[in-house]
Amino acid sequence: MNSRKVEFSIINRKELSPSQPNSVIVVIDTKSQEIFENSTTGHQTRRWPTQVSPPFLIHINLRSSSHDHIQTLLHDRLVGYPWGCLCDILATKVSTEAINLGFGRNGFTLTMTVTVTYQTVFVTSNVEKSLRMVLLGRVKAEELKSLKMET
Repeated sequence: MNSRKVEFSIINRKELSPSQPNSVIVVIDTKSQEIFENSTTGHQTRRWPTQVSPPFLIHINLRSSSHDHIQTLLHDRLVGYPWGCLCDILATKVSTEAINLGFGRNGFTLTMTVTVTYQTVFVTSNVEKSLRMVLLGRVKAEELKSLKMET
């Protein structure tokens, strides 16, 4: 089973003088994580997420705090990339922050990170693990018979 987890965080937000531009920087970080789940016990073992590709940087200057304007700017930069589906929710977050930073009254800089983690879950059972151990030569078939786990 595969799933995607998206996390947003604000790294820096700073109000500037009204003559300064409204600058937004978004860093998209893509990671992969493997999760091994034992179907018998429900126990999960997670591997630490690994970087899939270098961070992707978007830099935009806002002339409006409207959702549609921001979404268009983001879409123009993300077209052809796998993160295009993030435009709507990212536009909402940027718009909200722009208003909170006083869009129209002062300039500002905003730096955000978006971490997209693709999670792959591998489901195994105790029987499959035992069979794998026999095939790998780690446990002899006779030992499994004595444990009443014959394959």
